[in-house]
Order: sequence, then structure tokens, then C-alpha cells
Amino acid sequence: MFTVDRSASISRFLRSKRGGTPHWSYIEQEWCWPWFYLETCAWDGADLFRRTLLVSQIEDLVELLAEQGDQFWLEQVLLVSPDHLNHQGCWAMELLSELCLSRDDQTGELGYVFKVEGGRSYSAHPSFGKGLLVDIEILFSRSTHLPPR
Repeated sequence: MFTVDRSASISRFLRSKRGGTPHWSYIEQEWCWPWFYLETCAWDGADLFRRTLLVSQIEDLVELLAEQGDQFWLEQVLLVSPDHLNHQGCWAMELLSELCLSRDDQTGELGYVFKVEGGRSYSAHPSFGKGLLVDIEILFSRSTHLPPR
């Protein structure tokens, strides 16, 4: 989850130019958990608007995927993962290939597996890496949910 400190608010001039939308010089992530950096496109019939979204919840990513259509779509999804998940010694931003809901075949415990470009996979599930996880639902697939590159 991201939080905002009111002291990070940027000048009133920007808010008045953007119809009252607040602007922040920084946000805070409350827990050390992966999040998504999304490149989005919106088409209003005349102009194409590109934006980036910082999404901290898997449920929100899934909801955005369901909202895609002719007027709104995702161009790119990147996983931003902490060291305790990616074991690279630092936070890493990588293209997300798949996000799967997985289940431990023995205990039935559910968890998520993040698959990134280059064939690496990450998960906080206690059975990850032991050959016990079975993908039961693909929540995101670059080949299915994003336009061809």
C-alpha cells in the first residue's frame, strides 16, 4: 500500500491547473512487498494519452486488466520486487511475463508466483522452490493481456 504525507504536496498552482487534482513529490510504500509499474494508454477518439500507474495490490492489477478495451489498455507491466523476493541484493524492476495464483499440492495453501522476463520466478509462498506449487490460475500473461510488441 502506498501512503502520502501532506507535506509532500506540490504547489497550489499545479492543483488549480489540473482541476483540483493533488500532486505529490513523493509517496511511501508501507510494507516491503512487490508492486507494479504500469504503462497505460487511453484513447478518447481523437487523442492518445499515456500515463504510468504505481499499483500496490494484485487485485487492482486484475481489475485494470478486466477494464481493458478499445479506449483503455495496458502497454507494459513491470514488477518491482524487493531483495527478499528476487535475491538480487536490491530492489529490481523487471518486465512481468506472468502472474499466477498457485497452490501447494500437499497443504492446499494459496500464494502468488511472479514470472519475469528471462525465465526467473519469485514467490513468498513457503513451498516455492520445492516443486510443490501448481499454478491454478493465470491472473496476468504478457502474451494474452498486452498488445504485441
